[in-house]
Amino acid sequence: MIAAAAAEQASVRDGVLVAPSSTTPIPVQQSYPAPGPPLSWEHFLSPSFVERLRLGALIAEYRWTTPVFARFELPADPTALHHVVAQVQAVVLRWGGWLNEIEVGDKGSVFVLLFGAPLARGDEPSRAVGCSLELLDQGLILKAGITLGWLFVGAVGCERRRVYTAQGDDMNLAAHLMHLAPMGAILASGRVRSVVQGRFAFSTPNLIAVKGHQEGVPVAQVLRPTTGQAAQQTAVDWSHSRISFVSAQRVVGREALRAGMAAAAAAASAGRRALLLLEGESGIGKTSLLGELLLHWRQAGQRGLRAECSSGGAPTPLAVWRSLLLELCGIDESMPPHMQRSRFNAAMEGLPQTLWPSVPLLIAVLGLGAQRHAAHRMTQFDAAESAALVRLCALLMSLWVGKKPLLIVIDDLHWADLLSLELANELMLSGPSHLCLALSHRPLDSSPPKPLAMLRAHPHCLQASLGRLRPHETLALMCEELKVTQIDPELGRQVERHTEGQPLFIKEYLRELRLRTLIAIEDGVARLNGPVSGVQVSSMAQGVIQARVDRLDAATRMTLKVAAVLGKSFQLRLLLAVHPAHPNADTLCQQLHQLAALQIIELELDGPEQVYRFKHGIAHEVAYASLLFGQRRMLHAAVVHYYATFHATEIAADSAPLAVYDALIAHLGPAEDWVARAHYCHIAARIATRQFATALALRYIDQALATTPTAATHSDLLLLRSAVNERAGSYASLAEDLSQLANLHIGQRDRLRASYLAYFRLRLLLASGSELAVASAAPALRQQLQRRLRRATADAERDALAILCLASDATYAAALGLLGAQRRAQRLLLRTLEHCQQTSGSALLLSPNVVAAYCYDQLGILALAADCPTEALNYHSASLALGRQTDDWSAETRARVGRGWAFLVRQEFGDAELEARASLATSSAINDRVGQAEALRLLAALSAAQGDLFTAERDAHYAVTISARAGAHLVEAQIWADIADYFAAQGQAEAAVGAREEAARVRRGEEAVH
Repeated sequence: MIAAAAAEQASVRDGVLVAPSSTTPIPVQQSYPAPGPPLSWEHFLSPSFVERLRLGALIAEYRWTTPVFARFELPADPTALHHVVAQVQAVVLRWGGWLNEIEVGDKGSVFVLLFGAPLARGDEPSRAVGCSLELLDQGLILKAGITLGWLFVGAVGCERRRVYTAQGDDMNLAAHLMHLAPMGAILASGRVRSVVQGRFAFSTPNLIAVKGHQEGVPVAQVLRPTTGQAAQQTAVDWSHSRISFVSAQRVVGREALRAGMAAAAAAASAGRRALLLLEGESGIGKTSLLGELLLHWRQAGQRGLRAECSSGGAPTPLAVWRSLLLELCGIDESMPPHMQRSRFNAAMEGLPQTLWPSVPLLIAVLGLGAQRHAAHRMTQFDAAESAALVRLCALLMSLWVGKKPLLIVIDDLHWADLLSLELANELMLSGPSHLCLALSHRPLDSSPPKPLAMLRAHPHCLQASLGRLRPHETLALMCEELKVTQIDPELGRQVERHTEGQPLFIKEYLRELRLRTLIAIEDGVARLNGPVSGVQVSSMAQGVIQARVDRLDAATRMTLKVAAVLGKSFQLRLLLAVHPAHPNADTLCQQLHQLAALQIIELELDGPEQVYRFKHGIAHEVAYASLLFGQRRMLHAAVVHYYATFHATEIAADSAPLAVYDALIAHLGPAEDWVARAHYCHIAARIATRQFATALALRYIDQALATTPTAATHSDLLLLRSAVNERAGSYASLAEDLSQLANLHIGQRDRLRASYLAYFRLRLLLASGSELAVASAAPALRQQLQRRLRRATADAERDALAILCLASDATYAAALGLLGAQRRAQRLLLRTLEHCQQTSGSALLLSPNVVAAYCYDQLGILALAADCPTEALNYHSASLALGRQTDDWSAETRARVGRGWAFLVRQEFGDAELEARASLATSSAINDRVGQAEALRLLAALSAAQGDLFTAERDAHYAVTISARAGAHLVEAQIWADIADYFAAQGQAEAAVGAREEAARVRRGEEAVH
């Protein structure tokens, strides 16, 4: 290998250099001189890897993973590499990681470690940093780089040979950080530092430019714990089980349980065995509570040991006790084999002769001597051997411990083998009298094994199930984290809603809010400082969810991922229809019940249509993000096919509920079918427009415009948006739409589109206060429309052009009325009304009834100007009737404003106010800007007529602000004139002059533009 690397370094580009073969004999080390049982595939794989194979296939997926690249010194003697690797493997496995690769080449020798794949524990970044520190302290590595991110993990290779590995940008970044790190240092990315800060010390982060990150990456150096830091956490002692509780934090609440644990510890110190058994989900606080107990125990000068069960240790007898027994013997795995045996023999002194036949079994379990691999399977021990081994271990622990109090903490008992559970039972029966045994496990998916049931039934067992924090405990935890005395109720409700009392989620969610400066603290009170939409809890909480998901078999994990594609809430019927494995309903329900038992999902709606939802948004995010992009596309396409088939008849008639189009649009994006997505957005926009859902229609149009492939469709969407903006009185947006349409040059290709464009320009001129320009352009436009109408061949085109002729005449009449030609305007409006009764069809948002309602409104305005309020009321009432008949809310808004002015002139103030309030409510509901401004103008005039000039001025200023933002400068100028009258009535002559000048400026400025 060394010669090949040197040859590669010396070769030229595109050349091949053959290294001479070495004549120096290399001694071959016989690792296991004595023959034993044959090795199986499990001996060559990580325990977490073995566990994943037992739960199902190794699914290729994206996982929130912490990779570590660590440089090490290659031994001069190649045979010594085995011992180095064995030591590194032992340390990494103890921290819950996996030694994925060993690279030896011209760039040095590197260990590649993975934390979080293929199984997660929930606190991978902390474990990765702690493991790297231990490896550095033991001299097993020279330096390291640590990152955190979403990585592809899965099998890579051909059918004959594959490897399970991780790939992604953060793998490359970890390698770069290792390369940049000075000897004896560990560099971590800013994301790692952010997650584990407070558990480890870091230098001040610096922005470092690395390959692939030209903008720079924040990087900090991990500082080795000092004596003071060690005292604050636990003892910094990397040997065997005495690992610092890097994930443990101060526990708030749980006072009753904490008191019971303290009483049990005191009983053990007094010589009465005690047993603590905590049950709860990942992140609920089990490890923190036990870590707090262990810390207090050690601070009192008493001996405390800690171990955790491995997910791959189930078939190995006494797997979790191995490290504890080795430590009690005084054996370190880094010691040479002969020294380990010497320490073991010394520990056996005083053992009764009757138990010596069981010692070889213990040697095999501890991995000492020639028989170190003789007991890797439970089946290799019969019942008598197992019972003898358990008695031997219990007696040895009593001999080694004596009368000194001992606390043993074991986490993740759900992964323990049966013999380990039986040893725990034996210790409670005949172990050291001053023993306190503290165990924790997650909720079990099935009934507990017999040894665990016996532990629960032990008379001295304090058993507790940790659930979500109660509301007052959540507030106390928030006060502790934020260092405040009071939490604002809105902040408390927000945190409770997003975390549901899960302690880890609470801490991580608060940390995210603080990082985004969304929490303000003043006088000891914490409050929200802005909207929190889109804020998710951090990678630590994602790791907790991933740890829960990893407990599932392959089929159930796939069901969870498919459900995540459907959304945060999903129907059982839809899940059954699109599931790629096509399970039957009973199987699928069993899988969902399992997911509900793990607190990942919950039943939201029961009945004929069952609906489930993800209990936490972060659970949905983790499940969805783990899917490969190809899988996402396939599943989203399946959902689209289901909706398109199930609602085919309604979709064909453009009558499906908007919720159906929302689902189609939401899934077509990830399915990357942009043409179909634009098509359904266009349909949904038309439906929303018919329902006067203005904001929704504009959103659909914008989504369609983003992916529209053809210019014709693009112009159709812009014309629809122009019609929506004109109806809503958003003339500033209408001007932008017309500018884009002009750039498309649609008049050169399509007469109807060009006619729409000309009509909308006419409406914009009128709204802008350019009556003269309208009066000049309208007759020419009408002649042009009539010529196009004579040349039209299609019925739909003829109908649309005929309606545009009527609408242009009505707009022309409105301009004539503003210019003082009331008689001409009235005659034109009456003629247009007569033609409306003879015309059919539709044109975008125009119809004969829409034009007729507008004509009635304009006739009412002319009648009111002629001081005929009763006649005006009749005209506006006719417009209101047409609006109600056709569900035209815009017509209804205009008509009510007109009726209100007529009532005001007749001094019927109560009726006028009713009409103004109704118009304001309707215009606000459909987002009609001009309608809102006109209704507020009417309310201001009503207040002025009743002598309340202050309220009149206030409402008028609201109205002028709305009209100015909408670009409705005609209305804006009219309102400024009203404001001038209100100022003058209050004796504020200077303010009145300013308001009149502003009205003139608005009119003059817009005319100059046009």
